[in-house]
Amino acid sequence: MILVTGASGFIGSHVVKLLVKEGGPPRLFLRENTNLINLRGDELKGKLEFAYGDLRNFDSIRRAVRGARIVYHIAAYAYLWYPNPKLVYEINWKGSKNLFQACLEEGVEKVVYTNTAAILKGGTKDSPSNEEAMLGLNAMPGHYTRSKLLAYEEALKYVKMGLPVVIVSPTTPIGDGDYKLTPPGKMIVDFLNDKIPGYIDTVINYIDVEDVAAGHIMAEKKGKVGERYILGAYNLTLDEVFGILSKITLKTKPKMKLPVLPLLPLGFFCEKISEWITHREPLIPWEGLRLARRPLAFDCSKAIRELGLPQSDIENAFRKAVAWFCSKGYVKETKKD
Repeated sequence: MILVTGASGFIGSHVVKLLVKEGGPPRLFLRENTNLINLRGDELKGKLEFAYGDLRNFDSIRRAVRGARIVYHIAAYAYLWYPNPKLVYEINWKGSKNLFQACLEEGVEKVVYTNTAAILKGGTKDSPSNEEAMLGLNAMPGHYTRSKLLAYEEALKYVKMGLPVVIVSPTTPIGDGDYKLTPPGKMIVDFLNDKIPGYIDTVINYIDVEDVAAGHIMAEKKGKVGERYILGAYNLTLDEVFGILSKITLKTKPKMKLPVLPLLPLGFFCEKISEWITHREPLIPWEGLRLARRPLAFDCSKAIRELGLPQSDIENAFRKAVAWFCSKGYVKETKKD
């Protein structure tokens, strides 16, 4: 039996669909009242098993893990601003530790753990970074990346204890099903709604979310225990990204290039206003700005070579994302289907 945490999310739902195609049915570890918008397809009807609980509750995880041969641990609190930062660590770090401990106790044969490439030192287009470009905890730009670095270190501890963990580190997935709006998803929606006046001159690695899902399956089959694989594809500047979106939508791309450093104090101020007064996501997330200070170009050849990671056309991934957001009512003058 295969268990998937975070199964209703952007990446997790695509992993579930691939597992079902391969013969499933997987068991999905979900919180009560989880939005199942990504799991409503006809191809999934009657082919899923559900286990409800919380990563912070060890007993509920242990029950879900019991009987599992393979575990895909994809669940995470993945935003750049949090009304309660403590929750980020409880889910991403301590929740992962609970999951690893349950897997160790239940004798799971393999764990594929989803981390993030954002904890690595990114490179430039001319000199992209790879899996060895580690950064320390103090270099992390915010709570999300800190929590994921701590969880990564936890995974390595459990490898030494005998748990067979393979770590995958997606870069920036693009495609359909991003219903909670990851930062790149929000960027696309804001572009579609004419809410982006300018852009920061940086480079980021992008990949079709379906390729990320395939990378997870391949990591289980071919990945080496204790190794990390960057799941990415194309290193693009934001100007190039908005050029792609402009081509798809026929909308004018933003032309104003914004400097990062002058925006940092504004981002910090917006963050404090959100924390103390509005309790809503800030206009400019400080962690996002701090991430944007460094280019995030990556060399993904290890995953391509060892796992067979696909490198699908990224323009098509953006097309799928745009079509999905428009069909689900995220864009003005469009209606939900």
